[in-house]
Amino acid sequence: MKLNPEQVYSTILTNLTKTDKYRNKENFISRVVQALTITLVNDDKLSDMRKILRNLKYQKDPTKEHKNLFKLMYTTFCYNKISTITLCLLSEEYELTYNLLKILSEE
Repeated sequence: MKLNPEQVYSTILTNLTKTDKYRNKENFISRVVQALTITLVNDDKLSDMRKILRNLKYQKDPTKEHKNLFKLMYTTFCYNKISTITLCLLSEEYELTYNLLKILSEE
């Protein structure tokens, strides 16, 4: 049985943010997000997922699933600043990256 990486990420991220078990556990969520980011950037098996994220901005009509994946990843990756920036760069959302860096530099 082959697992779909998008479904795996969606399931993990949804469970992290929607489950009472992990509420008020920002440090734990941040570490899980960091591990997911490292895997996303480095694992060859996730190259298709990286392409989906990279091309999302340029697709004429991106699928609802792909848009929701980015939205879910973005909201959850916000628990880790570097992961959020990495996701934005990977998705070629340079203006968003710039704005995030600007905000973070003011902290």
